[in-house]
Amino acid sequence: MIRNSKPGSGFRLLFLFFLHSLLMARCWAQAPLVVNGVADRGNYNSNSVTFIVPSTNGYIYSVRLDGVPVPTDVGVLVSRMDHHELLILRTNAATLAFTNRLIQFILEYPLYNTTEHGYPNWTPYPPVDATAGELAGAQLRILAPRDFVLGLEIPVVAWIEKPDGNPVRANALMNAPGHPSIRLFRGAGSGLLAATNPAGPLSYEASIPGLATNHVDPRLCRSALD
Repeated sequence: MIRNSKPGSGFRLLFLFFLHSLLMARCWAQAPLVVNGVADRGNYNSNSVTFIVPSTNGYIYSVRLDGVPVPTDVGVLVSRMDHHELLILRTNAATLAFTNRLIQFILEYPLYNTTEHGYPNWTPYPPVDATAGELAGAQLRILAPRDFVLGLEIPVVAWIEKPDGNPVRANALMNAPGHPSIRLFRGAGSGLLAATNPAGPLSYEASIPGLATNHVDPRLCRSALD
């Protein structure tokens, strides 16, 4: 036996199904995952940057900056020059729907003027001078002008070498009585002698630990002449 349905009942069923679908979609919809202060692929030429991850009620958050947990709803200061990664993981407590967002950005100090883009800043360690034992068997070669104008600073270049002329990659502070010291890095260095030296031959007796010389390249053997 076939029953005839009441007029309009099909329309009501369709309407109820549509309304139910809207309610379910609203329950499963995710609130926007917002981050303030930094953007993905952002490049910040500054000494620091501050970001905030505002939370939404009904969600559980896990926020990590470079793998280290950070809080939501408060400003987080980033002051280390480097490439950074901000990872936000969020779970809807009612539906268990999961959302994540990864933001990568670069902080570079203005001091470097974009020369160290994306790299952490690094200050070289102070040089460690070689001992006399480390320089045993080496020799000191000095180069200076044969003649130079009176009243100007005199340039000097120095190398630490083996007897066969190969360089000795050692650090040392070269001293000479009555003249400024000259720093040698990895076996070579240069400096300027004072502009107040009197006219005539100039004695330059340079030395480093274990090595001394008053010999200048024979092509360039006199300084500060009239």
